[in-house]
Amino acid sequence: MRRPKGEGSVTKLSTGKYRARIELDPMNGKRKWLSVIRDTAPEARKALRELLRKKEVLEVQQEYNDLFPAVVAEFITTCKTKMLKPTTIMRYELALNFWVDTFKYKKVSQITTKEINKGISILNDKGLKTGSIRLSLVILSCLFNYMIKLNYIKVNPVTHCAIPKKVRTKKNMEIVSEDEHRQILDYLKPLYDYFRLTGEKTIKARMYVIYLLAYNTGMREGEIAGLTWDCLNVDKKEISVHQQVIRADGKYQIVSPKTEASYREVTISDKLISLLLELQENYRKLGYSTDFIFGSLFKKDTPTPPANIARVFKQCLKGAGIKRHITFHDLRHTHVTSLLEADISVNTVAERIGHAYASTTFDIYGHVLKRAKERAAEICCDFGS
Repeated sequence: MRRPKGEGSVTKLSTGKYRARIELDPMNGKRKWLSVIRDTAPEARKALRELLRKKEVLEVQQEYNDLFPAVVAEFITTCKTKMLKPTTIMRYELALNFWVDTFKYKKVSQITTKEINKGISILNDKGLKTGSIRLSLVILSCLFNYMIKLNYIKVNPVTHCAIPKKVRTKKNMEIVSEDEHRQILDYLKPLYDYFRLTGEKTIKARMYVIYLLAYNTGMREGEIAGLTWDCLNVDKKEISVHQQVIRADGKYQIVSPKTEASYREVTISDKLISLLLELQENYRKLGYSTDFIFGSLFKKDTPTPPANIARVFKQCLKGAGIKRHITFHDLRHTHVTSLLEADISVNTVAERIGHAYASTTFDIYGHVLKRAKERAAEICCDFGS
């Protein structure tokens, strides 16, 4: 019985063997076939089924020849469908932007390892850090692996690229000194007092409370922006970190914390609790109703953007007469350093600031521990003659 057109054929040859053959779509006007020879008819029919599956894959690969930007758009859409965190999607988009611009006129099947290596050289020439280049390539590799799983392509061109070696460098971190701490408080306290009297709606007027919270807990600005009043547990003297505010897709969103370890309960002092309760009472007296501790006072139940906190903090440093470059994130470094210098265990510090492993804390703040050990050696030295 003759098979329908397109399903291939099994033919007995003069040698007594059987040939299984299917026709592929013409390429450049020329006909092309896939065929195999087997000893028996059942083996040939089985081989024909394999050829048909192979044809399907080849046809998909042949048809899927979209330009690279279209493939990236499809990949990002899939990531969103899988409910990846907005921060992860944003990281993917930022990393792939360069490659989209580089390969905007390239079909996916035309992108080679050699061309990606050229892109790496361009990133190096632009002065991009090694870690950023490596991250960009990891995400690019994820994109190509996604396409392989869908049988769009056969190989990942990133696999054999000249990926820069990982270089471990210590990030520059500034620690707020005791004198600077006093200068900042002296500048911020009158602004807060003015808020209590007038109901000034700016975030600057509440920076006194924000600053003390960051200084005494090491919380990130996104975590502080995401705090709601139900995060405060007065009885347990704790503040709960279970969400953060980030910017993604051109707008600010409330999402889960950075990592699983970032979900945490942070113990705070009686003074800090009193200050937060005082702020809440001031809101009530002034007629402000908001779920967010430091939310917008212009729009109900809207968090303050973390970027605004960082920007206003910079203005306050200038107002306090501090010329040294200090960022809001350096308050986190200051908090950790003060704990380690007070001989608080690394495990306790890691848990408090939301590091998954104490080794992470050690990697970042190892220099602080080294200084502590040196001081201990001086204290415990033998004064005997």
